[in-house]
Amino acid sequence: MSILNRTTLAATCFSLSMTLLTSQIANAQTRDLVIEDEFDAALLILSPDGTVASHQASNLVFGETATLNSNFSFFSNLTLTTNLQPAASNNYDLNFLLTTGSNSGFIPPGTTLGTQAVNEWRFDLSNFFGGSNNGIDFLTPVTYNSAQGSWFDDGTLVFQTSYLPQLNDASTPTQLVGQFEIARRSGDLGAIGNGIDTFALKINVTPTPAVPEPSTTSTLLMSAIFGTILARKQKRKKSLFKHN
Repeated sequence: MSILNRTTLAATCFSLSMTLLTSQIANAQTRDLVIEDEFDAALLILSPDGTVASHQASNLVFGETATLNSNFSFFSNLTLTTNLQPAASNNYDLNFLLTTGSNSGFIPPGTTLGTQAVNEWRFDLSNFFGGSNNGIDFLTPVTYNSAQGSWFDDGTLVFQTSYLPQLNDASTPTQLVGQFEIARRSGDLGAIGNGIDTFALKINVTPTPAVPEPSTTSTLLMSAIFGTILARKQKRKKSLFKHN
């Protein structure tokens, strides 16, 4: 192969690698997926007589731990922890953990609304009930693959259900909102066991376009570096041949 062809190859390799690298790095910056703006949330309690927001919080930041303050003195404040985890095949899990932080339940046994016992709770992501409807925004459109909710009493799983139908009805490809409920046909929901004290919600999404894996970006970076070195070597060789 001639020096010219080697130089051309090196330059082409460098140019292509840098172009791809620039594009992939720009896309890789969306790996966090969630826009760093604020969202609202609430925990609703329901009975056949009506609905009340027992806990509410505004201006929450995804990825941080926050407090949902009780609207009533006999309810404890709740802690909401959120995070994002990579999953298989360029999928991502958005995790929500709502807990009392103790063995006491979300509501005391015997809590009534109107004249009847509370028989349903809803985790209202965006606080649609309160009128704000301020959900979690994505940097790139996503597809919702699954949404699983688990309710625990002292670490023991009590209920588990899929919320995907409701999620796809309420959310958009660029904003996550939804109401995730647990209900009994009748009776006191707060009297189950020692009181349900934790709700874990896992929502799996696929971003479009796909977010590159770190290894892909690293490979492109190495290719760009290799292309730069090869181009410089061929340039020096060509310069030496000219002088000789």
